[in-house]
Amino acid sequence: MKRIKNSKKGSILQRSIFDYDKKQARLDEIKGDMESPNFWEDKSYATKISRESSSLNRVLDLLEEIGKELIDNSELIEISKEDMIYLEKLSSSLEVIEKKILELEEESLYFSEY
Repeated sequence: MKRIKNSKKGSILQRSIFDYDKKQARLDEIKGDMESPNFWEDKSYATKISRESSSLNRVLDLLEEIGKELIDNSELIEISKEDMIYLEKLSSSLEVIEKKILELEEESLYFSEY
């Protein structure tokens, strides 16, 4: 999946408390470690790193998904400013985004264990 990099609105999430760039750099580092032929020799370390990789992937995927949805919704809001019925429909979409942000915050807390 292509990571959001050039979007102006996506960059808000990247610079946020979720520290997208740092997490992406760490994931890239982990992927390099996991490609080592000796990676599974220390099973405890390998398991820890695999879990960290999984957690990072979930956080980054959520950041991308939320960023895309925010961009899409902001454009739709702009287009439909005069249509209250349509804006009410967008409200439910924004509620879904809010739930994803809460999920992301929770996942980020688990990530800090590493």
